[in-house]
Amino acid sequence: MKKLVLASLFLVLVVFCVSSQERRTVTIVNNTGYTIFNLYTKPPERPNWSADLLGTNVIQNGGSYNIFVTYDYADICLVDADGDTYTKYFEDTYGGERIVFTIRDLD
Repeated sequence: MKKLVLASLFLVLVVFCVSSQERRTVTIVNNTGYTIFNLYTKPPERPNWSADLLGTNVIQNGGSYNIFVTYDYADICLVDADGDTYTKYFEDTYGGERIVFTIRDLD
């Protein structure tokens, strides 16, 4: 009986941990006027950016790209062909947001 109780508690703990790391789809919209070649994210409290999430893909001006995050808020950085960066900080990603970048987000 003791083993059954411990196994049940362990299962509840595993389910809780997995659900707290829920993947959320976030749509990045490029309205910068330029083609985007790199996309990076990170939780606001971390200093280092993720690997490039676009890989060999690009986001044309007016286009969008879906990313997956496991945190409620994100810093997001886009890079165009000239190396110009467009950054938004502490963006809400909890509800599977649509985040639009424009020329005003140019760093």
